[in-house]
Amino acid sequence: FGFRQETAARLPVDAARVLYGLDDATDEQLIEMPGADRGRIRLVATPNPARRFAPFDARPFAIDLYSSDIEKSVALATEHGHHCSPVADHQFGPVTIREVEITGPDARIVTRLEMAIGRRSSVLDAEPDRLHSEVHAFVWSACELDKLLPYWEERGLDKSIDAVLETPGLGALVGVPDEDVRMRLTVLADGEGLPVRVEYVEFLGKPSESHASLPLAAGLHAPAFEVASLDAARAQLAPAEIGDGVAVDTEVHPGCRAATATTPGGQRFELWECG
Repeated sequence: FGFRQETAARLPVDAARVLYGLDDATDEQLIEMPGADRGRIRLVATPNPARRFAPFDARPFAIDLYSSDIEKSVALATEHGHHCSPVADHQFGPVTIREVEITGPDARIVTRLEMAIGRRSSVLDAEPDRLHSEVHAFVWSACELDKLLPYWEERGLDKSIDAVLETPGLGALVGVPDEDVRMRLTVLADGEGLPVRVEYVEFLGKPSESHASLPLAAGLHAPAFEVASLDAARAQLAPAEIGDGVAVDTEVHPGCRAATATTPGGQRFELWECG
């Protein structure tokens, strides 16, 4: 989809244990969209298979990319053997958002969004002939959204969208074509609306369960944020539970310290301090 490998390395055993609950050292690889200084993807190998989720369970749900031509995105994914949902059209006033979920290896969902107007900033602004943007949102599905939002709002993120979607075909989009689905969508961003954003979905009136996030299993895991100081972030992000910091000095993360954290609502994220 246009990303390229930047660096790869071996994550030492102490870092693999502290960050991911793994018993041995493991491989890590960073990929990025050329021209973008954020919205990168980091891959970490694990011996554990993907967890099994019911369609509406609370979990790391998807990463979002913009598409300049959603039909081309679907054709490209299909050509490479990935499953694509039907395209759904959401209406937000004058703005139409076209969406498709593409499921790749290890049950990873990558959502493509096409918008004629109202799109947030991305590499497509400077190069509209590109097919895909960098990652512009990390998406969690939640059991009770109102218990999760205050944590991020109290730390300076603003709601850019908070709406209930009843789009025809929404059930087919998320893999339950025979069900009527109502979904609350909330998008949180900084004041400039820059990527990457934190996005939540809650499937209203549907059964939803939470699952353990460690040890690392195949599939989508967590967003990672760079911070100037891990110690300062620990105080600023309370009452999130932030684990012990661990030194990481690899080609992917030279001279860094990292910690894994969990919000009061149970969403895991990572913090990285690099010189």
